[in-house]
Amino acid sequence: MRNAYLLLAMTVLPVALHGAAPTTTLGFPKTLAGSQILSSSPAFADLNGDGVNEVIVGASDGKVYAYQGNGALLWQYDTGSTGIESKAAIADIDGDLFPEVVVGAGSTFVPGSSAGVYVISHTGSFQCFFPVAGITPGVYSSPALADLDFDDNGLMEIAFASWDFKFYVINHDCTPKYTKLLTDTNWPSPAIADLDRDGLPDIIVGSDYNPAGTAGDGGQIHAFRNNLSAELPGFPVAIDEAIYSSPAVGDIDGDGWLDIVVGTTWCWDRFDCSVGTPHEVTEAVYAWNHLGQPKSGWPYPLPSTRYAFGSPALADFDDDGSLEIVFNTQEKSPAPTDGWVYLVDGAGNNLPGWPKRPELPATCSTNVHYGTSASPVIADLDGDGTLEIALPSNWDIVVWNPAGVQLTRDGGCPDPPGKWQLIGNGPRAAVGVGDITGEGAAEVVASGYSGADGSLYSWSFGPEAIGAAKPWPQFRRRSNNHAVYVFEMLLDGFETGDFSAWSAAVP
Repeated sequence: MRNAYLLLAMTVLPVALHGAAPTTTLGFPKTLAGSQILSSSPAFADLNGDGVNEVIVGASDGKVYAYQGNGALLWQYDTGSTGIESKAAIADIDGDLFPEVVVGAGSTFVPGSSAGVYVISHTGSFQCFFPVAGITPGVYSSPALADLDFDDNGLMEIAFASWDFKFYVINHDCTPKYTKLLTDTNWPSPAIADLDRDGLPDIIVGSDYNPAGTAGDGGQIHAFRNNLSAELPGFPVAIDEAIYSSPAVGDIDGDGWLDIVVGTTWCWDRFDCSVGTPHEVTEAVYAWNHLGQPKSGWPYPLPSTRYAFGSPALADFDDDGSLEIVFNTQEKSPAPTDGWVYLVDGAGNNLPGWPKRPELPATCSTNVHYGTSASPVIADLDGDGTLEIALPSNWDIVVWNPAGVQLTRDGGCPDPPGKWQLIGNGPRAAVGVGDITGEGAAEVVASGYSGADGSLYSWSFGPEAIGAAKPWPQFRRRSNNHAVYVFEMLLDGFETGDFSAWSAAVP
């Protein structure tokens, strides 16, 4: 049973009293007038060499913004595109010892010019551009950066999916390298990992089309070799639901092999293909092993009204060497704004206290339950040694501890004492967690919009959060977006400096 879990588990999920309360970071929030931040999550890197991370984010006006930790604008770069919805990937891809900013451009819904991938220097100047074309050109997915040809020449390749039906690997200078036709528009970001443990990186990505599906419906999960020449044995895996969720890769059962976890959403050809339609689809969250075989206990079926657009996050909450899975869902009906968050073990069992709905105060007497398509983020935010789960939810960032206790305000007049307040104005994308002030403690950075204006928020947890006892493994939180869980992810507690690692911590 999904809700069945040994009571013993409750003894290995610590419920520590949370530590430092967050306060607004000096210099924030920032308003981007006339420039909404849609799906671009904040990325972090030290661009100017001062030892402190900047915040990098893309916006609907086609610009990439780089803000310093004090809220000052370091630079902005205008791609000339109709919009940027991908999260930037940042790494030294050309071996010059300076990081480059790599971002997908072109709105997924508005045709326009300059769709493709841009490489921007650490100073905010143009470096190169790779164009894509199609019915609605654009790159929604976040690029992944790695030495995919494994020639150890100090140069990295750029891997990304596009709305022109293709998957690309290009060189650091934006010249083409490998291309694969995936037969339809492609939303997910790729993960890069050595699935078969042959010493070479593999590329894992989902698609929203399954040629063998009902009425052409469904999706596929691909696992390509590093040069896109072939797929690994057992792949692609085809299902009857579209895959917009990006794959998370990690060892969820402690067997020493990497697994793939991904969510599914409605069928691609009918927005309302849910309850009562001729082709009813029940979405799920899937987990496969390195051979494309379903993991025991999976898939995790969702109610017919829910779908998983956002990407799962993986972390070892109980320090047993196996990873737990966090995923977020939205409702198709009757309330599209509603949402649920799940925490399950490697066998697909709900952990005690889960799932949970984001509780947001609406009035003194009622609460609302806003869900988003964003991916959950896992981090020890306050330095108390316990990982927390953070998710944007319309006007708050909602945070839970592993027992399912909501740490942020959840209603009441006034707010219950001791509750964190991470209040924004329309946060939409997955939050970022990193040190942008140089004090050695994490900030929570959120992006979004209200009306025509974009917003960038940051909250600090103060000296008590310095030197958090646990790393903060998160999906697509590494600078180069390789989407692989790595146990020793951050030597210094944050995402500075380590731009080259792509492999997971497996034997």
